[in-house]
Amino acid sequence: MIASSENLEPDTLGIVIQKFGSIDDFEEYGSDGDLRAAWTVRQGTAAAAFLETAVPGEGRNAMRMEYTLGGGSPSYAGLSRPLTGDLSRIGALRFWLKPDGSGRTLHIRLQETDTKYWYADRVLNGTDPETATIPLEAFAPNVGTARPNTAALTRIGLNVTIGNAGSGSGSLVFDDMKFLAAASAVRNPAPPEVEPAGFSVGPAYPNPFNTATGFEIRLPEGGDLAMTVFDPLGREIEAWTVPNLPAGPHRIRWVADGLASGVYVLRAESGGFSRARKCVLMR
Repeated sequence: MIASSENLEPDTLGIVIQKFGSIDDFEEYGSDGDLRAAWTVRQGTAAAAFLETAVPGEGRNAMRMEYTLGGGSPSYAGLSRPLTGDLSRIGALRFWLKPDGSGRTLHIRLQETDTKYWYADRVLNGTDPETATIPLEAFAPNVGTARPNTAALTRIGLNVTIGNAGSGSGSLVFDDMKFLAAASAVRNPAPPEVEPAGFSVGPAYPNPFNTATGFEIRLPEGGDLAMTVFDPLGREIEAWTVPNLPAGPHRIRWVADGLASGVYVLRAESGGFSRARKCVLMR
């Protein structure tokens, strides 16, 4: 099977069977007290968990998280629960979410120790329910650049931060939270890339980065250079064209204004050829 898209380099894969490892479907709880025994409040923050039956995503129950930020409370609030089972093969986090349209940031943590974790952020725009799938590679480390040791993960945290919005109160509804894992996959070497002599896109530097990063791009002949940026969910979020570049090396800079932490993909196109590179934004 050849797996490819316009945003990814081609690769050869075997058939993959997907399995789901449930974190919480919220069906086993009989009261708010039962729920709060599992999902504890982040120390010192103003958050609370409630069973939600009015807008469940899957089944009978969901979890409503109410929170308050600022105004005497910290600028963040959250809930967390322990992780159990074999997590050594997880590949993504999937959950149902009804956001509150506050423009604040949902900050998800996969905790290994008290000081070491991996996180992914998403802005809470709109109020329509959605099923979100966040690949493990979209989680950034709070220290260093290593990938998560999934077998050592101990807790998952659901936090809300002020982000680019203001203080105040809100509520989110979560349901059907699970890990997605690949049971089997056979990866063969990718076929050689076909590109004109001299066409190349170097790795991002700095990477990870906080505000801006850049790429060394070499064009074999003069022409326009089209740049496209994709967010951690594969959505196009920015595009621009640099016209009439001469042949040779060029340094292209990207400033990630107003974006949450995560793994972004930048694609460069010129003369009918394209290459994509990943970079990690860490706020």
